[in-house]
Amino acid sequence: MPVKPSESEAEYFARLEVERRKQALAAQESGAAEEERQRLLAVARHHCPKCGAPLLTLHHRGVEIEQCSHCQGIWLDRGELEQVLTGEPVQGFFGSLKWLWESREGKQPCPRESR
Repeated sequence: MPVKPSESEAEYFARLEVERRKQALAAQESGAAEEERQRLLAVARHHCPKCGAPLLTLHHRGVEIEQCSHCQGIWLDRGELEQVLTGEPVQGFFGSLKWLWESREGKQPCPRESR
């Protein structure tokens, strides 16, 4: 003979089901957000964040610096600024990156000659 569940028992299992569905939905949303983030990174990689033009990679003291081919913006990854500025206390920030601005005019001097 089947036993009919009480109201409190049905309510308990209904709450469990609601919590399970909330957790499943949260997991699905976080997975979708990560997929969207990875898709955007793949599209934006090697493109200027400002204008979307391709980035050119320049090498300076073992650091890869990206420069926009259109707006000439300079983009550095985390920690690259510190690497570029290491050993340049006299010249300062703009002095150590001066060769990048000079490269716009078609001439790119050796970074060691500017010392």
